[in-house]
Amino acid sequence: MESKWKWLQRDTKWLLIALYPWLFALATLASAPFWNLQAGVRCAALWLVPMRQWWMIAVLEWLVLALFRFALSDASITPVDLVDVFGPFICFAIAHAIVFFFVRPTAGIGSLRALVTRLFAAVVAVALSSFAFINARHLLDGRDPQQFAFALLENRVGAWLGVMTLGLLILTIAQRKFLAGRDFDLRTIGIALLPACILASLMQIDPVNAHVDAVVIAILPLLLVSHQLGFRAAIFAFCGVAACVLFQHAALPEIWQYGRVETFLVLVGFGATIIGGASDLMRHQHEALAHTAVAETERSSRMSDVALRLTHQEEKERQRIAQDLHDQLGQDLTAIATYVQIASKRTDDLGTLQYLKTVSSLVEDAHWHLRAINDKLHPIALSRFGLVRALESGPVIELLTEQGFEYDFHAQGVDRHLPEKIEISFYRICQEAITNAIKHGRHRWLSVALVQESVDDLHARLTLRIHDDEGEIDFRNSTGYGLQGIRDRAHAIGASCEFNAENGTPRFLLIVEFERVHAQG
Repeated sequence: MESKWKWLQRDTKWLLIALYPWLFALATLASAPFWNLQAGVRCAALWLVPMRQWWMIAVLEWLVLALFRFALSDASITPVDLVDVFGPFICFAIAHAIVFFFVRPTAGIGSLRALVTRLFAAVVAVALSSFAFINARHLLDGRDPQQFAFALLENRVGAWLGVMTLGLLILTIAQRKFLAGRDFDLRTIGIALLPACILASLMQIDPVNAHVDAVVIAILPLLLVSHQLGFRAAIFAFCGVAACVLFQHAALPEIWQYGRVETFLVLVGFGATIIGGASDLMRHQHEALAHTAVAETERSSRMSDVALRLTHQEEKERQRIAQDLHDQLGQDLTAIATYVQIASKRTDDLGTLQYLKTVSSLVEDAHWHLRAINDKLHPIALSRFGLVRALESGPVIELLTEQGFEYDFHAQGVDRHLPEKIEISFYRICQEAITNAIKHGRHRWLSVALVQESVDDLHARLTLRIHDDEGEIDFRNSTGYGLQGIRDRAHAIGASCEFNAENGTPRFLLIVEFERVHAQG
């Protein structure tokens, strides 16, 4: 079924050219005063067929009109007949060519702008054709001014109504989709025909007095259908309402006679069409926005994955460097310390012993610095004993207490071994917070609370709170790199991160859900 529709969309112009004589002939037979269906078929062809094939449409239309003239009249051809045959299409084609030259529409009706452009071209074509056609007939057969004005009104209103009904109906069937791509089904068609059914029912209640109210009341469901179901449903609904009114035109009160109800229908049709097109446009924009949001979410997820991989690679590289320093430089320092001890035992010279003692002290300092560097690169306590032990008495905590800080740590229900990425990220976040406290803290108090809660048998939720008593923090003299680094690490593991600049209760709040290590195993 879908392949058939694709074929129809691909070969619409040739199918329309092939069917044009039959559609135009049927429109000619079905037309009535104030309802010129020929204009609707003509506009649909000019909208759907490329300009270079318009000559084919012209030839087919002129042949159909000529056949009707010869079949219905035995008299010779008059100038009025030539105007009737050739004039309308020429005026419509000129008007559409001028409008399309200045405002180039896209193929089909892929946007509200393209739809409005085609309707504007139809309005210009109807105005130009009606004025030129009626003036030519007035000059050729000598009608009086009153007849001229009435004929002009009849031609314009009839052509516009034909465009709004049959023209747009052909366009929607040929295009099948408009803007948001809403496909029709039986339910949608039934709802679209509901306004016409309501109108027909109301017109049967009191054929003498109820028609005015029925026509007006039917507008509300028509506009609702246009807003809810879009452009295509609006056209089907409007065609049903127009057909219902025009088929019972003779029974309408006098107030609706002489083109008034047709003019009213034209205005209602324009309104329903624009409302339906705008509804489709808003749905299309909503779907595009939703698609963009999904794409941004996926992109953010990919970026988080990349950040997590980079962080993991960074930690692995830190671990390798720390291990190399421990294995190479640590062994060299140990060897130096051993040789110093041996040399001290083999000499009694006080100067030499003092010199060797100084070297031994320097070696011990180098050992201490090496351990500090290794702990910064990759804390051994974190690898061996887990996050709780590292935050409770690790090297960074020793540094904090050496600086005179009062440090409180509280852990509740935390597994000994957490996923490696969470352990490393939370440790680095606490490390950054402690470093900032040492650099900028004045009140010398810091508290860390780590709480784990079970979500289900396989998953848990870990909450990290970092408190201080610094009060409000002024960022005007700060680069903010540390805070951004904390947020980046949190987002990399999918954790939420809240920062409180006004007070430190808590200063940082991080929450992450994860799969337990034993569940992963």
